[in-house]
Amino acid sequence: MLHLAASIVCCAPGSYGPLDISRHLTATARDFGAREQARGLLDCEQDGLVRTPAGEQKLRGIPFLLAPEGSETKRWIALSTRPSSWAVSSVEIPLPKRAAFVCVGAFCDWDRDEIPASSFPDDAH
Repeated sequence: MLHLAASIVCCAPGSYGPLDISRHLTATARDFGAREQARGLLDCEQDGLVRTPAGEQKLRGIPFLLAPEGSETKRWIALSTRPSSWAVSSVEIPLPKRAAFVCVGAFCDWDRDEIPASSFPDDAH
C-alpha cells in the first residue's frame, strides 16, 4: 500500500509551489492503524499511529502543504489494489496550470519481511 503525503508540488518554469490536494485525501492515521515499528518514532510511542509532519513544510527545500495534524483527520491518499473504505486504486489530480514537473511526497507501509536496522551490528550498514 502506498500513502501519498497531503501535497504535490506543481512546478512550472521559473516558479513552483504547493498544490492543495485536500479534497483527494482518503485516509486517517486511525484508518492506517497502529504499527509496532511506529512506537519507536517521536510522538507515536503511546498509540503506535504513524504521525507525519503537518501544515506548511519545506521538505529538502521544496514547499509542501501537508494536511493538519490529528489521528481522525484525512491526511493521505491511500492507494491499494485491495478494496477498502479508505483506499482507492487510482487517483487523478488536475493541475491548475502547465507544469514542467511534479514532486510527490510518499511513504510505504513497513515490509513485514523487513529486518530492523537494530538487528545488525553498527558496522554492518
